[in-house]
Amino acid sequence: MQRLELKPTHKPVQNYYAALRQFDDLGVTHETAVRSAFQGLLDHCARQHDWTPVPEWESYHRQPGDGNGAEGSAGAGDRR
Repeated sequence: MQRLELKPTHKPVQNYYAALRQFDDLGVTHETAVRSAFQGLLDHCARQHDWTPVPEWESYHRQPGDGNGAEGSAGAGDRR
């Protein structure tokens, strides 16, 4: 089994926690705000094992009628 070499003193971990502190200082409380900070940490970890992280599929890529339950709702920038 491959072991992940990651310690609290490593720069990517420190960067992640610094980003979380910055979000807290700004009053940001929603969970998705940490996505970019966590992505950087995840990318660092993946490189250790030659893995390629695949970003999640964003909901704005969905098309009407694909079963996402958003049919008929106006999205941002929709001029109905």
